[in-house]
Amino acid sequence: MTTLLVCGCHNNANQTSDANGQTDSLQVDEPQTDKVVEAAVSEAKDIVIKDNSNWHNGIEFYSVKINGDVLAFSGGTLHEGGYCFGLKPKGDGKYEIVPVAWNDDPELQADPQIATSDFSKEDIPQLVAEAKNIAGTDCIIIRHKKDGVISVFLATDKELDGLYEAEVRAMAQRIAGDYRDKDGKAYAFNPDMTYVFDGKNGKYKFEESYDCPDFIVTLADGQHFIAEGDAEGLTLTPSAFDEESGAWDKTNGKPLRLTLVPETASDWRYPFASKKLLTSGDVVLFSKKELRVMRNEIWARHGYNFKSDDLKKRFAKVKAYKPIDDNNNVKLSDIEAINSELILHQEKISDNEE
Repeated sequence: MTTLLVCGCHNNANQTSDANGQTDSLQVDEPQTDKVVEAAVSEAKDIVIKDNSNWHNGIEFYSVKINGDVLAFSGGTLHEGGYCFGLKPKGDGKYEIVPVAWNDDPELQADPQIATSDFSKEDIPQLVAEAKNIAGTDCIIIRHKKDGVISVFLATDKELDGLYEAEVRAMAQRIAGDYRDKDGKAYAFNPDMTYVFDGKNGKYKFEESYDCPDFIVTLADGQHFIAEGDAEGLTLTPSAFDEESGAWDKTNGKPLRLTLVPETASDWRYPFASKKLLTSGDVVLFSKKELRVMRNEIWARHGYNFKSDDLKKRFAKVKAYKPIDDNNNVKLSDIEAINSELILHQEKISDNEE
């Protein structure tokens, strides 16, 4: 098995800052948040990571075993195990990230190393973890000393079921929205997994593929659709389960293309980004284009006055958006500051443009 911590890439070669501290890389329109996040994390209440506690980052699940002065995290995804890393206290509520073996059983042990995807081993000393309570939520925040938040772990008391539920919630967030078809008929998918489908209301569910929730939406009347979201809307393709292959396949039915309804008087496209701590499992489902809007919507809620024409036009449609004169007066909540950095990190590493 391969041990794993987080996926990430920290390349700032294309990032520049103007005199006001604003950055232009990745079409960043808000001030840099590193100091804001640093303050939010450092001022938050420290928590104790307990033996046998459980954590997830929306993609992976971990259980903790205390081994001397090292907190050994081991677990995996809903599909496979073999993921692990260690935290060693450094003082001041901070932890060094260290390698650990995945399992005490020698036959199951992986090499005690950290496979960090786009990180080289030289990057590991640049990572710092902190265990905090942010706005009532126990979490572990992993930050790169130069590039900010790269992962957030949330405490859960439901072991693997907690990760499963988190993935389903994130998927529901991904397809949530008010839509119209080409004839102007109304459709909606809501975060609570209710829907409006051509005038009919009900509750939908996600089917499974290989024991994991998948973007196969089943409506109350038994219709099945492959749901594919993008920045402009949602495509629903009729689907059926193939007993022979054990997979959900497209049928000969015609795909239904739904277009997002523009923001209205009180609507924000991504309200969850200001209300709860996000994890990698939340943000990885969105394209680079969507993530940019999501991140800047956080600032728009506080009246940030944008320079980019496309963002000005987009948020001008939202009556709740009230631009202010001095962007230095914009104050994000602790949750928003951390989410903003995590979203920006995902923008940097995403290969999904649309």
